[in-house]
Amino acid sequence: MNQHNVRNKPRARRRRMKFSKVLLLSFLIALIMLILTLGVFLLMGLRYTSVPLTDGTSVAFFGWMKNGEMKTGTLYYSGGVTAKYDAEAKMLVYSDKSYYMGDMSGILKHGQGKFTFSNGDTYEGSFSGDLMNGTGIYITAEGDYYEGSFKDGRFEGQGKYVWKDGSYYDGGFQNGKKHGQGSSVWADGATYTGGYVNGLKEGTGKYVLASGDIYEGEFKNDMRHGTGTYTWSNGDVYTGELQNNLMNGKGTITFSSGRVYTGDFENGRIVWGNAVQ
Repeated sequence: MNQHNVRNKPRARRRRMKFSKVLLLSFLIALIMLILTLGVFLLMGLRYTSVPLTDGTSVAFFGWMKNGEMKTGTLYYSGGVTAKYDAEAKMLVYSDKSYYMGDMSGILKHGQGKFTFSNGDTYEGSFSGDLMNGTGIYITAEGDYYEGSFKDGRFEGQGKYVWKDGSYYDGGFQNGKKHGQGSSVWADGATYTGGYVNGLKEGTGKYVLASGDIYEGEFKNDMRHGTGTYTWSNGDVYTGELQNNLMNGKGTITFSSGRVYTGDFENGRIVWGNAVQ
């Protein structure tokens, strides 16, 4: 029995070697077929590409392209949203129900177009690098609108924002906020012309309140702060230092009756012991 088993071992080994060669040959054939198939698809225009955007996000595309332009396929955005492209309609339909109609360059929105957001807001104007860049008009679903310059999807540069109640701001923007010099008009009649920083009144400006009072001077963090002149609608006038919207520090108040006091002020009140008539 032992001799018989020993004589059969080389034959079994040869069968295993033949089987391994068949597996290897099958694998190579399958690999070659796969490469040839992929080659055919690539020649036909099947592509995968990914592009980083200037706002820190990215977009990828998998589908069919011709001469560097999309024909049909799916866009994948880093935020999780996807979009289907219809070349004939020049339209992108997004998974969150928003959509875009307009010019494209490669896989990016570029040129003139209109984007309708899932919340009902719309933007119509210039696009570059897949983002709102250049000039255009943005209308909210509530009826507010902004018309002016955009950079990387935000209000940037000169523009005008109008609220549905008629209030508006006309001036500089940065990162979507009032920034630089501008003028605001509120529905109650109040107005402000002067400096803004990150959406707040800052620097020097003139503020006319709805009551008819007028302040002209320095602002900080949206409040009267520094030196300036406050004129009440009854004719009283204060000129001097202010902090957090109140008279604080040295100043002079001239009453409409003609009386004048110069001295210290604290939390909006005269420090009578230090006042000079």
